[in-house]
Amino acid sequence: MAALIGFAGAPFYRSWQEREALISTSSERLTRVASLIARQDVLSRTVSALERTNGTQRQLLVARTPSLAASELQRVMRSYAERSKMSIDRLEFSSSDAPTGGGTTFIPFTVSAVGDIYGVTDFLAMMRTESPVIEVSEIGLVSNSALKAGLIQFSATVRAPVVIQ
Repeated sequence: MAALIGFAGAPFYRSWQEREALISTSSERLTRVASLIARQDVLSRTVSALERTNGTQRQLLVARTPSLAASELQRVMRSYAERSKMSIDRLEFSSSDAPTGGGTTFIPFTVSAVGDIYGVTDFLAMMRTESPVIEVSEIGLVSNSALKAGLIQFSATVRAPVVIQ
């Protein structure tokens, strides 16, 4: 008789425990969601303040073709160079490394420029913090005695994610 109760009662007891644990977890989640909803205004203001202090919100580049994306990236790199007092020697784009059929692709390119250490620092800071999103994979810095005193030859291999529409 005890064996029959054990075999019949054990599965019922386990399912009852699982159900109670699920109810408890759901109740805790509901409490957290309710708390977030109650503090939604405060959280929105905090996020807005963080976005303002961090500058512009970084975005992916959107273009119709990889060629148009490369053209826009060229414009952005030249703008960064101008603002950081760098002189771009070479800006070389490779073919995109993903299919171009309506999705995200990556445009790899190499940039080479000359400037002082402050210009290089500003240029890198703009690449890191401003739109569009750019991923730096390799950086090279060379102090060239043939250049004016204090100038550095900077080169970087980067890629930018682009949404092709």
